[in-house]
Amino acid sequence: MNPKASKQACGKSPAPPGIRLGAIEFINTIPIYTALKQQAAALEESGCELIYRNPATLNTMIDEGLLDISPVSSAHYLRHQDALTLLPDLSVSSPGAVESVLFLSKFPVDDPRFLSQTPVIPVPDDSETSIALLGWLLEEKTGLDFSGRFHTFTASEYEQALMQNGAALVIGDNALLIQQNVRLTSAYHLYDLSCEWQKLTGLPFVFAVWVARSTWAAQHPTELERMTQMLVQARKRFFEDAEIFKAGLADAQSRCSLSEESIRRYFTRSLNYTLETEQQKAIALFKSILQEKDKRQQDKMSDFAGVC
Repeated sequence: MNPKASKQACGKSPAPPGIRLGAIEFINTIPIYTALKQQAAALEESGCELIYRNPATLNTMIDEGLLDISPVSSAHYLRHQDALTLLPDLSVSSPGAVESVLFLSKFPVDDPRFLSQTPVIPVPDDSETSIALLGWLLEEKTGLDFSGRFHTFTASEYEQALMQNGAALVIGDNALLIQQNVRLTSAYHLYDLSCEWQKLTGLPFVFAVWVARSTWAAQHPTELERMTQMLVQARKRFFEDAEIFKAGLADAQSRCSLSEESIRRYFTRSLNYTLETEQQKAIALFKSILQEKDKRQQDKMSDFAGVC
């Protein structure tokens, strides 16, 4: 099946009918969806639509009521908790180096030349959490707010954005692929944002969580419970069943030109898919960071409006 198709069967037998289930189109959610797709009967017999999009698009789709359940950026969840219901024990997180969220810069970020010669910091149009995390990390390292220098670029054009500006945030499969280009990356300093977060906080970083629209969840509690169980069991089967794990590796290799060893490390060491105590602590800390950042932004807007 084409992972970028708009609809796919996601499991006939226990799947409640008519549920629109989002999925991140990067390979990082293969461990959640591989077993689910292997349960699929013919598309026309399936009661569940599996809809692949990038993280930013999934955020928008669930806001607009175009999805019932989906992974969303952790920043998006934290900014819209009143409208979203968190599914337990599911996340895309990393205990340290995640490998797929990278900031590349011609100069070290604590070098005065970074401040003077990096007027534009390109950030991809398929992210929310990683952009917020980069802004916080840069401020922690320099004492300065660089968010005003952030300019959005089309995610697929990361090489052009990097070479034109001397810096760029690159996420997802693009970040995994850019590390294979030694000619390109050797000219830049690489910062793994999850690793930098862990150094500063001692906590893992949570990039995405699974949520349901709260209005839908209130109307369909049984379906929500069944889908939550399906997703959690699919994750467990991926790591416990050698054949399913092998199928996931093959799927990832077909979509990203990486070695089997690299993908295996990515799934088993770089990423974690639970939502346990340490991840919950990380989410709470990130929430306070976002609240402070958003308040400062609101204050700036208020000051600007007062002047006008």
